[in-house]
Amino acid sequence: SKTGITGNLNDFLIRMMQACIMLGKFPDRETPLYLVPADYAAQALIFLSLQPDSYGREFHILNPLAVTWNTFFEITTNLGYSLEKISQKEWEEDIRRYVDEHRKSTLYTILRFALNSSKAMVHTKPQFDMSETLKGLVDTGIECPPADEKLVTTWIEYLQKSNYIPTP
Repeated sequence: SKTGITGNLNDFLIRMMQACIMLGKFPDRETPLYLVPADYAAQALIFLSLQPDSYGREFHILNPLAVTWNTFFEITTNLGYSLEKISQKEWEEDIRRYVDEHRKSTLYTILRFALNSSKAMVHTKPQFDMSETLKGLVDTGIECPPADEKLVTTWIEYLQKSNYIPTP
């Protein structure tokens, strides 16, 4: 959350963000994104794992203040990227055409995966219960920063500096 550094540039969301930026389009979705900064996840996991009363309890480390897919890309657009919101059907048609025409592209694999997974991406996802995590972290000062413009901007700026995505 402080630097935006991620050790996994092959993460699905990061690869999809890269693909959307490179294509200049993103599919219209209200899917929540529970963006979890690594420093928060590490602090929460370490603290909770060291508590004697944690044994046998389940802790889901998510961001309680999620951002939607559309809002994520609206923030990205506000950072200067030219992105068009299109329907899911148009998105599938566009990526199908792209993968057929650009088999050697660095985006080929992620777009092929997205195309094969597109129906799963729009279906209702399992709900995770964060209540045990939030209860276990009360009064510790360990809080997940909201998935807001500041957090998204931090991540995008890091990816720009890493040359993973172009600067607009």
